Amino acid sequence: MPDRPLRLLHLADYAAVYPGSFIPMVTALGRAARDRGWEVSLVFPAAARGRAWMETLEAEGLGPRTIELGAGAGPARWLPAFAGEATFSRAAGRVAREVASLLPERGGPAILHTQFTMFDMPAVHAARRQTGARVVWHEQSARPTGIVGEAGSRLRYRLFGRDVAAILCVAPDIAETVARQGGGARTSVVRNAVDTDRFAPAALARREAAREALGIDGAATVLLAFGTHWERKGGDLFLEAFRILAASRGGALRGLIVGGSAARSAVGAARLSGAVNVLEPTAEVEDLYAAADVFLSPSRAEGMPFAVLEALAVGRSVVASDIPGQAAIASAVAACRLAALEPGSIAAAVEELLSLDEARHREELASAREWIVANAGLGWWSRTVMDTYDRVLAAP
Repeated sequence: MPDRPLRLLHLADYAAVYPGSFIPMVTALGRAARDRGWEVSLVFPAAARGRAWMETLEAEGLGPRTIELGAGAGPARWLPAFAGEATFSRAAGRVAREVASLLPERGGPAILHTQFTMFDMPAVHAARRQTGARVVWHEQSARPTGIVGEAGSRLRYRLFGRDVAAILCVAPDIAETVARQGGGARTSVVRNAVDTDRFAPAALARREAAREALGIDGAATVLLAFGTHWERKGGDLFLEAFRILAASRGGALRGLIVGGSAARSAVGAARLSGAVNVLEPTAEVEDLYAAADVFLSPSRAEGMPFAVLEALAVGRSVVASDIPGQAAIASAVAACRLAALEPGSIAAAVEELLSLDEARHREELASAREWIVANAGLGWWSRTVMDTYDRVLAAP
């Protein structure tokens, strides 16, 4: 046993209004570390202040903290920020110093685990100041490719990230790319996970009430999709597949899309406003799965989608585009059907699911639930990440 308690700093650039499935993952990890006697701090950007889930983390005793990272979003925010951090600019020094201030004053073993890029370099700089500190980067999406992307990624992993002890990737294709670009043997796959107590078949008991709240007839066939990032999530493919299916099923088919102005504009332009409802994001997402018959994820790009895991855990079959992160789930779960990135293929996969024999349908969903509990539940996730910490701390 070390002379001083181990310290876990989990640093994530996450400030969404709703906790989604990400905050429950982080909470499970914090509990697992605390149960071992570790000191835990969960660190987020200043934009997370006042979120209800921050209050929940505080009540859990998981030491939620915030650090100002800068304004803006997307590449306009993180590209210059990463460059500044990498060269240890004035701003970089501030963030790194704030991260370092959360480490034990007299040194000692510590893990700095970062997610969503913005804390990556500050964690590296902070760890260099303390003997025994180890950095773990966590990749939720693929790094850029092409000539410029490859060069930048190689610089990231081979130079700026040379002191990073482990790189966790949410899907096999991401891990393969990172390993090739310089992550090497430090790279491993740890898929995302969901709360299988919350996302459970018990939610289906609310089906009738959920449909009534949405103004949907109990006998209708309902297709659900998430389209907040309209093009990346394949919102246009959902609408075209819906149109194909509606031609044969008529008014008995209804669509639900969680999205914003882009979704509303697209639905209106397609003249599907009477058949497809555009909904605002909600914390009660399990009610949407309960109201639906099939969940569609026709995304053009994903890491390891939480929504596909959530839907399957509740007991809803899924049609997903044949891209690596989703194919990794479908390879283990028959209730997740893959379709090419074109409307006809998506519609055909939906028809196949809707025409399944009821006994086979139940068998597929039960098998999917069993796999997710064992391989993508919060218990599995926290144990797997803690095992990574153990290996990192045991290394020279």
